Amino acid sequence: MSTEEKEEFHMNGEKKAFIQEQIVPKKRSKAKKFLGYVVGISILAIVFGAVASVAFMAMETHLKKKTGKAEEQVVILSQTPSTSPTPKPSTSPTKKPEVKEEIKETLTLDKVKEAYNLLTDTAKEYNRYIVTVSSVVNGVDWFDNPSEHAAAACGIIVADNTESLFILTTNDKIKDASSIYISFIDGKKVKASLYGTDKGTNLSVLAVDKEAIKKETWKKIEIAELGDSYYASEGVPIFCLGSPNGYMYSMQFGMIASELKEEYVIDNKLELFHTNTSPNPDGEGVVVNLDGKVLGIITHNFDKGLNANLCTAIGISRLKPIIERMINQKQQGYFGVVANDMPKSLKKKLDIQNGIYITDVENNSPALEAGLKSGDVIVKIGNAEVSSVSNFNNILSKYQPKEELKVSILRTSLVEPKEIKTTVMLGKR
Repeated sequence: MSTEEKEEFHMNGEKKAFIQEQIVPKKRSKAKKFLGYVVGISILAIVFGAVASVAFMAMETHLKKKTGKAEEQVVILSQTPSTSPTPKPSTSPTKKPEVKEEIKETLTLDKVKEAYNLLTDTAKEYNRYIVTVSSVVNGVDWFDNPSEHAAAACGIIVADNTESLFILTTNDKIKDASSIYISFIDGKKVKASLYGTDKGTNLSVLAVDKEAIKKETWKKIEIAELGDSYYASEGVPIFCLGSPNGYMYSMQFGMIASELKEEYVIDNKLELFHTNTSPNPDGEGVVVNLDGKVLGIITHNFDKGLNANLCTAIGISRLKPIIERMINQKQQGYFGVVANDMPKSLKKKLDIQNGIYITDVENNSPALEAGLKSGDVIVKIGNAEVSSVSNFNNILSKYQPKEELKVSILRTSLVEPKEIKTTVMLGKR
């Protein structure tokens, strides 16, 4: 190939290469040009929208002024003001939040069954501190022949010491019993004895000799944990255990259906609450929360009025001191009045700072013998001022039967209320 041909070849080659290299840029140029059109149109649309919005708002304000129509007030619900400083704007780009897909579980019958099985299994675990109390009452039949009458009640293991295991049960089922037996969850039966009684709550404590309980039984029972009923409120889920429907080791699921309400009894004040479970005239037992802590003892002592159609329980917090006194066999002196806490308005009217108002005086009680009447206000016992019925009961707990108390009362039944001092010799409950 000659020199001229070589130069022509290179030139032709360069032309071919140049033409090939320019093909792609030309296509990219068209794409950029098209993209520019799109961006330009978008910007014009945004500008047009903004201008139109401003014009519309200006026109709306002008029309409202012309017509005299006030602007509609936006109501904002009050919120708790924040004390934290307003954050400074960040110069860093805002991260796009991650979109998480919400997974909704479908409730099925299998899941409902699983939930009920869990509740049942949990309740059965708490039956470890439930016992059956069997009592035998000796008597005579219609023909004056000796006979025995058996009765069964529910009991709860509440405490122990080095020698005995203590069972809380209702008093009316065992008060006349000639013999008492306890059957544990495993069916093993041991003899028990009456240890203490509180007539005001219809509760008794039984004692079982620890040595009479077999090792196998110890593995299957436990002492109940007494909770705090002061925090029991409506809607709290509960179990009713023992014999809530009249059958031993039956159970009911439900919730607390009322707030605590005060119930004034002889020399004391209790607190009651109701559940939404079905009441039964023969039902007994305990109300426990889902953790197994006892919140109350099912009772029929106050089945009157609206309570007659409700499952009623005595709050355990007010019962704890009573149970402790029975276990420790510490007797409390009996005074013999039902009194109410006084509202501030009544105290102000009577010009007193403290006091409890007597609504009833028990027959043949120490209070009646000392001359106390309904309507009297107990102001002091000795040098201690009486501020509430709970305080009154705490003062009485320091005294034994047959001890004398100097009592200051305000007699409100007179035309002019008069302070009277008297002496009350405490009796035995």
